[in-house]
Amino acid sequence: MGTTGFRLLKASGALYIDAEVVEIPIPQDALQDSPETLFHHLEERAFREKTGLSPIRITVPGGYLELLRLIQCFQCSSCPNAEEARTQKGHCLSWEEAVSGWYEHCYLGAVKVIEESGILRRFPNRTPADLYLFILENLDLLRKAVCFVPSQRTITQNRWKLRQIARTKQL
Repeated sequence: MGTTGFRLLKASGALYIDAEVVEIPIPQDALQDSPETLFHHLEERAFREKTGLSPIRITVPGGYLELLRLIQCFQCSSCPNAEEARTQKGHCLSWEEAVSGWYEHCYLGAVKVIEESGILRRFPNRTPADLYLFILENLDLLRKAVCFVPSQRTITQNRWKLRQIARTKQL
């Protein structure tokens, strides 16, 4: 709750305020950093503690939290890359299985393509993980910008239309 919330409670005559205080340990050397840098370091530390994935480096704010969200989606969603493992277990993957599965089946393949394409040379201050997130967040826009990369839905619709045309011409 921020200052405004406290003011509203005080104005309404509240005698007590139910609040939870969360301690965030801040390293001494981080006191010189900006708040944005500090939050980025805390986010990175939380990501590393939860996943153990130390090779991934993100420079964009909120990037580590987004990666955690993607791993959670991989854990229980209908992600095709997790389908085989989930079929064997019959339910959601464990967190450890989801982390390693997402890293091996989603992240590494995409990063390999990013690195082999040479596009990182155009973005010298960005990491492969930064571009991975950018691509995922902007996939629909990128498809529209590059007209020869159709969505899966467009491919399916066009196959259906082509079959109809082929049947019509055979008659």
